[in-house]
Amino acid sequence: MKFYILTSEWLIGLSRLVNVLPKTKTVVVINSLDKEYIDTAVSFCVEHGIVHHVTRSDGTPGTGKNSVIDLFLESDEDYIVPIDGDDYITPHGIGFYERMAERGTVDCCVLYRQEARKISEHGTHYIKYYPFDRSSPEFANNTIEGILPYYTENQIAPDMETAMRWTLDRMEFNDLMYAHSEARESLCRITFLSRRAAELIHYDNTIMVGEDQLQYLQLKKIALDSKSISMVRHREKSNPTYIYMNDKPSKRFIVGTRDWNWMRPFIERVKAMYPLAANTHLPEYIDDVN
Repeated sequence: MKFYILTSEWLIGLSRLVNVLPKTKTVVVINSLDKEYIDTAVSFCVEHGIVHHVTRSDGTPGTGKNSVIDLFLESDEDYIVPIDGDDYITPHGIGFYERMAERGTVDCCVLYRQEARKISEHGTHYIKYYPFDRSSPEFANNTIEGILPYYTENQIAPDMETAMRWTLDRMEFNDLMYAHSEARESLCRITFLSRRAAELIHYDNTIMVGEDQLQYLQLKKIALDSKSISMVRHREKSNPTYIYMNDKPSKRFIVGTRDWNWMRPFIERVKAMYPLAANTHLPEYIDDVN
């Protein structure tokens, strides 16, 4: 088994992982339009003896992730753990996914109740939070009154008409995720794939945010309808396997937080994909090895 990293617009992910993952199990895929960043990332990998590839980028996350899948399928490895450049796989996670591969019973694993970390306001420590599940204040009140102030009071929307449109889209987005995602998680992370599951993947490179969730929903439909792949969900509890590190915004993060037009095409793609029975969850994967 080999662990793959999909780098993002900064080297935080690489610098965290260089002393965590065994180098023989690490392949870095550098996908960016920033020539200076590519040169820096390549130099980093050369310095630390990490196998790396520079793939063609069109500025979309989907194209970069498709290049990771292509490289995996060209290799002789059986499983892949894709790690974004702004994410961190924990030492516990390394053992968890290695055991999953050794058992050979799972084709795809997705996470819910995923932990995230961000720097405190004064930069003195990390704050733990769960941005994608029902505990987020953004999901606590799925009403116009509950959501509209986010776009108006924070001066995110350029005008009231746009703020209202985004509010209605966000309510529809929430409803779809409550119905079809895992335990009302808005963005479920794919963290483990077999070759069989990877052959079914092709990330949508026409959307800038939510490509992971869209791909997860497509695989979930296949797993539930045809049973051709074994797909499970895993709840991240007190000992997470995979952490989203919100150290600083990337270009894509800024797109997602300052321009919420990404929701409409995402919603339309999800609606076109289904029907799928609402509130249907994947089997829970419990790791019984400490």
